[in-house]
Amino acid sequence: NELRHFYEIQQGVSYRWVVRARWDTLLKEPIRMSHLQDDAVNVPNHHSHGGLNDKLAIGPPELMEKYFRQLDDVYRPDSCKVRCVPLAAPYQAETFLQAHLDRHGVLANQIDARVHILRADGSLSET
Repeated sequence: NELRHFYEIQQGVSYRWVVRARWDTLLKEPIRMSHLQDDAVNVPNHHSHGGLNDKLAIGPPELMEKYFRQLDDVYRPDSCKVRCVPLAAPYQAETFLQAHLDRHGVLANQIDARVHILRADGSLSET
């Protein structure tokens, strides 16, 4: 996020959308931009395991900045402006993401975005 801020200032540009994808994630098909909500963080509508799919997220910079601060809730609970998730909570990535966005008042929009996960052996796993 700091690199994006620096680039925007240096180049005099601003981004409408910020995309976060796991390094091992490949899109199965193009994302329909018309399905994205600009007042939400847009995530895939599948494999959410009781929370939100954490493999891909697309949103406006101000909401993605909150999205990117998930680990602050774990490692620096004193930095939370609202109640942080206790370290002992039985969370997994998807439920932690849902709790984090809820806690910071960020709406999640679930979209039809299919992705593959690139496995260590080079195979693709559909999720």
